[in-house]
Amino acid sequence: MTCGIWVTYGRPRRWGSSALDQYRGFFHGHHPFVRAAEVDLAVTLRLLGDPMSARVVDEHALERLRAGLGPDHVYAIVCAINLASDLAALGETEAAHVVNTDAVARSERVLGVDHPTTLAANLNLVLDMRVLGRKAGLESRYADIMRRYRIVLGEEHPATVSAAKGIRADCDIDPLPL
Repeated sequence: MTCGIWVTYGRPRRWGSSALDQYRGFFHGHHPFVRAAEVDLAVTLRLLGDPMSARVVDEHALERLRAGLGPDHVYAIVCAINLASDLAALGETEAAHVVNTDAVARSERVLGVDHPTTLAANLNLVLDMRVLGRKAGLESRYADIMRRYRIVLGEEHPATVSAAKGIRADCDIDPLPL
């Protein structure tokens, strides 16, 4: 699983849809790897400028991940982080803040405060707080997140560079290859 910049090349929508179809064909429809492929496709859709479709896919995947694996499973946490980004892209920043606050709490508890997924969730939460005008303690929290990014991933890591630029973090899931 990786969090940070997700660079898309060529025909990402078609590739993501094809991967999802392959996972559906290989596994039963409720298998976690099918949900992982949905999460990855949703990131692609949002980055291609279709946050509404991404939201629909992420909401569906999150509901099924929480039902099948539980709300504290890392796949569900990653999906929630991405759903919050879909909501933010749609201008629903308050809803994004609520979803992301829960994702941060779960990620810190399950993965720890220095895990890249937790850093991504915290970064996105700070960005939501900026948009909402919630400034109390915001810059010290952002400075702490940046410090952790530099320690955990290094100064030159693409996720650290993007975080320093104030770019939202995207998280994808790397299921087993077929």
